[in-house]
Amino acid sequence: MTVRTSLRDLDKPENARKKNDFLKAWKLIKELPPSNPNSFWSVASYHGMPYKNRRVEPLHPEKDELVWDGYCQHANVLFPTWHRFFCLRIEQALQTVVPSGQVALHYWDETSAESLQHGLPDILTQPTVTIDGATVPNPLLGFTIPRPTAEPGGDDLIYLKPAGYTTVRYPFSGIQYPPEAKAVADAHNKMVDGLNQTPTQLLQENCYYWLNVQRAINPPGSNTNSILEEFKECLNVPNYTVFSNTTSATGSSATYQALEQPHNDIHLMVGGFTTPMTNEDGSVKLDDAGDPMYAGLMKGANGDMGENETASFDPIFFFHHCNIDRMFWVWQKKWHQTDNITINPNDPTRGNTNIGQGPTPNQTPGQELTTETILYPFQDELGVPRTSMDCMNIESQLGYTYAIGSLDQAQWPTPAVKQHHIVSLKGNNWGEIETDLAESVSTEEGVRTKAFVNRSQITDATMAIPLFAEGDDGTVELAGAKWKVNNHIKVSNIEKGSIAGSFAVYAYYKKDDKLYPIGQRAVLDRWDRERCENCQRNPRAAVGFSVDHCMEHIADMNTVVVYLVSHDAKSGDIKAAKLNYEAESAEKDARFDLITSFEQSI
Repeated sequence: MTVRTSLRDLDKPENARKKNDFLKAWKLIKELPPSNPNSFWSVASYHGMPYKNRRVEPLHPEKDELVWDGYCQHANVLFPTWHRFFCLRIEQALQTVVPSGQVALHYWDETSAESLQHGLPDILTQPTVTIDGATVPNPLLGFTIPRPTAEPGGDDLIYLKPAGYTTVRYPFSGIQYPPEAKAVADAHNKMVDGLNQTPTQLLQENCYYWLNVQRAINPPGSNTNSILEEFKECLNVPNYTVFSNTTSATGSSATYQALEQPHNDIHLMVGGFTTPMTNEDGSVKLDDAGDPMYAGLMKGANGDMGENETASFDPIFFFHHCNIDRMFWVWQKKWHQTDNITINPNDPTRGNTNIGQGPTPNQTPGQELTTETILYPFQDELGVPRTSMDCMNIESQLGYTYAIGSLDQAQWPTPAVKQHHIVSLKGNNWGEIETDLAESVSTEEGVRTKAFVNRSQITDATMAIPLFAEGDDGTVELAGAKWKVNNHIKVSNIEKGSIAGSFAVYAYYKKDDKLYPIGQRAVLDRWDRERCENCQRNPRAAVGFSVDHCMEHIADMNTVVVYLVSHDAKSGDIKAAKLNYEAESAEKDARFDLITSFEQSI
């Protein structure tokens, strides 16, 4: 049984041989010729670029290019299982080059106390390491591309990484095309190299802020919307469909955190997005126009982890995804679903289809996804295609396990929740809502009932944002029963077509003419949507923020401000679009609402 441990554990004296073989294996697979199926280039190419010759047959002969040609699965229920096999495939490649060693794909424990305080482990940032007694360049620091990722004269040159290009992380920019954009990136990178702080210091500072979503005046992990809290929230979701992907989690009337959301945040954290700058009182620093200013070098930073097409060419991708797979396994253990998971065939958000990302090679548009859907290009030793059913139990089916890390425990009790009910409440005053709550209570033993109401749409202005007198246990008395209350700001109908590349959503509340951070969420996306038919048919995104920690400051929805922040691919400039609350906004306009959930265990 292969045991995957935390990267920081490799620094323990008793793991010296394991660390040596691990680093040696990474060095060797990166040195294999690109034609070798176990080379880092070959395996990393499964995820996105290059696309050449993947489509088995044209989905639309007249416009065959308008598809997603990467194999990876995102924004649908196959996100955890496809990436589980992707991590296994790179681990198998590592084991082929050092067959006699103790080689495993180890994880970056992103929510450990050390990560919250210091960011990335040193093994992912130090310039040199020792392998077999010799000092060599760190093979985990980046990867030099052996072949161009895009064909000369093709339509996807915006994703071009030429042969000889080495992947970069925040605060650098890896934009290589068109020539004028590369010139801007080169000038930016030269400026970064001339700063007093080293690039590693800037990267670690950015990781600290993203992981904690607050400034240094507060203790690590203190903000409800930190990546740490996002992981905790997703582990509390008992439904696999909702847990697995952002489409299912944010597309419903309620707001959940899916495993894919902190995954996205970390991609943008390493790729080049930063947090807002704050004053000593915790308020956000504003520019002359009254808009937030951002920490570090957000302007111009475009690292490879920030875009799907080339993210997997940075080795850090696999240590990040190894931890995502670990969180998937922790969830399975917690909810006693280590041998089977259930995908909801009636998912109203359609996260059980490929509309969230688009069809991959061998899929058709809008195809329903199940545990029997083939996870191309993965096969077993006999060439039989793999499905999610082949990777349910990592120990009995795949031969590896995880050492206990943060948010995990050796034994998980049997969960009390057996079913999950959602009741959408209507009505424009709290009297009607209390009646609906009373009627929604289930008497079936072991059932947890959750009821949701959009408090932004209550018509009586005097009751728009009523506060609850919560007890010490976080519950309130409503409809003659005790209810746990959760409050979220849901930002929906975000038109992705108007934003180039990945972007971040920042939420603030206003107090005394100042802005205070609520949180930030990442949307991992692509630069060019014109060539993606699915992007044209499904162009919208949604994210959610917990506001329980700041509800006393939200007098009404006009005290909340949301920004959609992106990068300009050519200039590196920040592009920020401000959303103010509009109660009567059109159905398809970007908007945000306050959603309250009432949860009761009986």
